[in-house]
Amino acid sequence: MTIDQLDLIPKERKWWQVEPPRARTTDPVTSHMAAESMVGGAAVQRHAIVEALSAHGDMNHSELDEMIGWPAHTSNRRLVELRRAGAVERTGNKTLTASGRYAFEYRVCTMAAIE
Repeated sequence: MTIDQLDLIPKERKWWQVEPPRARTTDPVTSHMAAESMVGGAAVQRHAIVEALSAHGDMNHSELDEMIGWPAHTSNRRLVELRRAGAVERTGNKTLTASGRYAFEYRVCTMAAIE
């Protein structure tokens, strides 16, 4: 099993306590405004992802977007946040996306499903 950089980040927070969406300091003002506007929406999206994975099992980002009814790649950013928080993890499997490329599958970590 290979380790990626996110696996090295300590998982101190609960999945619902992840940091709000951010913009880089070099990003334009509009990016900062967009990140700020997603604070509440991001929490709703994270919850929807955890619920979908809990109810329907392991999925890649493309399958999540389709299951939830989101535009393509919507779940990507939230999956990174959820991984940092220790709520979801990669299964080690890669499955095909809607575009025909391979992507990691994700599953809910045991403690995230309980809490």
